[in-house]
Amino acid sequence: MLKLSGIKMDFDTPVLRNINLQVSANERIAFLGSNGAGKTTLVRIISGSLKPTSGTVERNYNQNLDFGLMTKENTLIESFRVSEMIELTISLNKLTNVNIDEVLNEFGLLDKKKQFVSALSGGQKRKLDLLISSIKPSKLLILDEPTVGMDLETIDFFWRYMDQIKGTVITITHDFNQIDHYFD
Repeated sequence: MLKLSGIKMDFDTPVLRNINLQVSANERIAFLGSNGAGKTTLVRIISGSLKPTSGTVERNYNQNLDFGLMTKENTLIESFRVSEMIELTISLNKLTNVNIDEVLNEFGLLDKKKQFVSALSGGQKRKLDLLISSIKPSKLLILDEPTVGMDLETIDFFWRYMDQIKGTVITITHDFNQIDHYFD
């Protein structure tokens, strides 16, 4: 599904050197490491938003149709209502069988449907971002520190939700407690 060969990045200080990674279908992979170790840089290379200075990235999936990404930064449109964010995602991805009320209910956000994104708490925004990132089936879903800003109840929801996601998932996390249970 995904193969990285000889990835090398040369900045003022080396961030990534000699990365060789092959990802297969339906794997659960965790990227762990200290801050500044290059985890997000590697995700940016995999997603195609950053080009390595050398090496190759082979993608055996359609980058536009079969790829999902939840960044650690808020990518939500603050002036939209929650339902409008989901409607936009459905429209952009040409999804036909999505019931907005059902997905909002699953994520515990049904009562926030008409609220502006700007009025949500940080944890509710992360939940909405996860919903939007995973609403379409993906062969590869990358989650960059998805539990940042979530309370304990929302973090528990996130880990339970991980079991339902189909396809390959790469997660950047600092939650060492979940490594054995959720990742290959």
